[in-house]
Amino acid sequence: MEKHIGLIGTGLMGYGIGSSLLENGYPLHISTHKNITNVKRLELKGAYVHDSIKEIAEKCNVIILCLPDAHSVEGVILGENGIYNHIKEGSVVLDCTTSDPNTTRLVGQALKNKGVELFDSPLNRGPKEAEEGRLNIIIGGNQSKLNRIMPILESFAENISYVGELGEAHKLKLFNNYISMALTATVISAIAYAKEEELDLNKLDEVMSKGSNYLNSLPAMIRWVQNQQERVLEFSISNALKDLKYFQKMINSNDYQVNILNALIELFEEAEENGIGNKTLPYLSDLFTIKLK
Repeated sequence: MEKHIGLIGTGLMGYGIGSSLLENGYPLHISTHKNITNVKRLELKGAYVHDSIKEIAEKCNVIILCLPDAHSVEGVILGENGIYNHIKEGSVVLDCTTSDPNTTRLVGQALKNKGVELFDSPLNRGPKEAEEGRLNIIIGGNQSKLNRIMPILESFAENISYVGELGEAHKLKLFNNYISMALTATVISAIAYAKEEELDLNKLDEVMSKGSNYLNSLPAMIRWVQNQQERVLEFSISNALKDLKYFQKMINSNDYQVNILNALIELFEEAEENGIGNKTLPYLSDLFTIKLK
């Protein structure tokens, strides 16, 4: 049976996924989105546009979610007009959202009761790689049923890592993002301070590159701070804060000591309060500049 794929969420990442699916010959059905430009671009490439999630659930046997947060996922799946009430038995849902593992397990059990398989499949890399079909996917769920969707995943991913049962991929992604955000904030703050101290940033990179703790993203971040033109870390500060709070919720449930995590969350909250939450991660440098002045 030909797989008709539904895509709910055509933001920066969703657009790239949709483009890759179309280029690989999959019939693609998309929902209307606040970013109407991406909807129109995908429609011009051959996607079918629908006004409701209900229509997508009825027409598609594989549905990909690329949504802002766990609350959106729960609404799209279990809401009054959501997937749950209209999806066909035997269908598959791929949740590419960076989400709360508890929500993932909740909606996964609900879908399972209808004979629908959910895989949590959060993404690594950015919009550019999404358009090139070179994303990294972390995937959790029923491994015995994974082969059914592998060709679809391979159409927009370069690396696919199966990590265990449903919810484990979202859990691992939160750890990944915690490490990434902590390193990013540290590096950007160092660059901001170094610039204020009139240090030669290229020399800093040269010295760091000869050590054992070198970060490959350092030169790109330096170039961004110098001219703000390079496409690097295309991920909003508010999205990062959302992920850090999911991580905090998960860690707090086990009564761990979280001083570093709490400090990192405070930093990102301060960035939002200073009006740069909708900007990408490199704009954290503005926050450190404010602090210095």
